[in-house]
Amino acid sequence: MSYMLNQPADGYTISYITSTIHHIMGSGQVDKSLFDENDLEMLANLSGDFVVFSTYADSQFKTLAEAIEFAKVNPGKLRWGGAQSMGTHHYNALSVMNHTGTDINFIVYENASETVLGLLGKEIEIGSTTQGSVVPYLESGELKVLAQLTLERKEHLSDVPTIFEVGMGLENFDKYLISCKYLVINPEVPEEVKQAWDSIIYKVVNDPEWIEFNQRFNQLVDEYMNREEATNCFREGVKTSREIFGPLVN
Repeated sequence: MSYMLNQPADGYTISYITSTIHHIMGSGQVDKSLFDENDLEMLANLSGDFVVFSTYADSQFKTLAEAIEFAKVNPGKLRWGGAQSMGTHHYNALSVMNHTGTDINFIVYENASETVLGLLGKEIEIGSTTQGSVVPYLESGELKVLAQLTLERKEHLSDVPTIFEVGMGLENFDKYLISCKYLVINPEVPEEVKQAWDSIIYKVVNDPEWIEFNQRFNQLVDEYMNREEATNCFREGVKTSREIFGPLVN
């Protein structure tokens, strides 16, 4: 990101980031002397992915509510894994704790693949990953999804409740659920250049080939956001992440 901001503000250099940037910035992992959220403008959110909470097939927990009830009775005993300390999956685990009044043991993994291996090896009871990481193991019967972090049930997980259907205080869970795929530009780029990018991106996200490619991997093409929408989502995401991680870093 620093590289892009240090290039001429002519629109020839843009960046790609996911909404992990919300949590990297919100948790203070970016030096504000380099840049903050007001130094970045999102050209668009191209599409989205979503997070699921999963467990192994023969887990004692048949529902997420059962896992949360266990955590209430056994503070710090529920092992909940995900990639990266103070990243997307840590954020979601802390959000569950805050909404349900529970204390869980968050286990940090290097990436989603290691989180899945942690589930398969029963090192953890709950794993937080994007949905694509667990779909093959659902088909093989080795894992099961307890909740999907979506506003509505997705077709390929139609038997899995959304986070808002779980109860246990999660009815008011964070509405910024989607893992975004942003294109970023320097705000100082001239408006006419940004508008040219707007036009190009709009054509791409409405192209049938782009739509088919995303749908093949269960990506959420209807989560496209234009420049204003994406920038607002980004800045609000940093704000809410700062609220979640603040107690850990202050």
